[in-house]
Parts: sequence; C-alpha cells; structure tokens
Amino acid sequence: MNPVHIDGSTLVILRPSDSWLVSPYSVVTVGELEYDGESLLLTKRDGLRNISEDELRKIQFVRDDSRIRKCNGYALYHIEQRRRR
Repeated sequence: MNPVHIDGSTLVILRPSDSWLVSPYSVVTVGELEYDGESLLLTKRDGLRNISEDELRKIQFVRDDSRIRKCNGYALYHIEQRRRR
C-alpha cells in the first residue's frame, strides 16, 4: 500500500484477544495516518507512532461488510501478532 494514498486516513491497530468469549480482538491504538514524504506516522492522542514497512504491508481497508466490529468507524485496520509470554 502506498503511504501517499492513505495519508489522512484513520487506522485502528488490533491484537488477538486473550478472551474470545468477549471479543476476538482488542484495540492496541487508534489514530490518523500522516505521511511527510519519508515516514508514515500514526498520530494518536498521546503522541506519534512510526508505522514500519512490515506494518504498512499488512494494513487493510475496512469494508462495509467487515465482521470485525472493532473496525467500525475507521478507514483502515492492522492486526498485530499476539505478544509471546
């Protein structure tokens, strides 16, 4: 995905939840993407987060028929791998 095409879009980053009974995913962070010509940043309430090339490749558009409820209201989403314990 080209950063120029998603500049200004909203992004929700999810992670598989520990409790599938409540929700299959939990929200890690949300914000608006900002591309300055070199770096793609996620602007959040508490600061900025750099979006890596690997994360950029995994970003997907939220479709109207998305079954992931936590994506509603956002243009894009990314699912992180669960952290190892």
